Amino acid sequence: MIKHEEFKSLEPRFKIKCSAFHQGATIKRLLPSTTSHIASHRMVKPNNSHEVTFLAGEECLYSVVKRSAISLGWKVIGEEASDKVKRDCHVIWVDKSFANDKRFVSIQPWQRINHFPGMTNICRKVRLAQSLELMKKKFPREYSFFPTTYVLPLHLAAFRSLFPNGQSMSTFIIKPDGSAQGKGIFLTKRIEDVENLSTMCVAQQYIRNPLLIEKKKFDLRIYVLVTSCCPLR
Repeated sequence: MIKHEEFKSLEPRFKIKCSAFHQGATIKRLLPSTTSHIASHRMVKPNNSHEVTFLAGEECLYSVVKRSAISLGWKVIGEEASDKVKRDCHVIWVDKSFANDKRFVSIQPWQRINHFPGMTNICRKVRLAQSLELMKKKFPREYSFFPTTYVLPLHLAAFRSLFPNGQSMSTFIIKPDGSAQGKGIFLTKRIEDVENLSTMCVAQQYIRNPLLIEKKKFDLRIYVLVTSCCPLR
């Protein structure tokens, strides 16, 4: 969690124009300003209150988030609060799946939410795979860092061609589009395992000898704080 003084130094450059949302022009840049942060006049609600309210309702799943907000001196608003109080919070925190951008319609210029419009294009596996494959066709050398990805059942016919007589010498990893934390992931060498999937998945050839820690697969992740999409910061 960002410290209070670090948070104050950020310069949010976005606001939602509700009238323009339905026309596709949803995001407008705010002019750079050293005063456009949570505690400043740009981020103050119409009642001119300088108290920062933090909505930690039923979609805020982790207690560490609430504790961090309290440590910053923010007032935490729970699910039991009235709809008006929740609607007027400065900061809205959502840990659940955020696949519908309609929520951004009601966000005001003085509010912040921990998501960006259209972020499902990179955080959902199917859309990310489709975008990467398109870029790979245009820039094959720059986008050679990831394996060929099949979207199932959309690419089932092409994927089936890799399984002579229904079997493959290679192992493939299958991942559900919207799951996380390893849920629903499985390995297979048989095409019959993917012919009747109940949800969209992505499939990739599995690394034969992956690097393991105590015989377990692991992730090495780098977390980046994105404070602006246009320009990218």
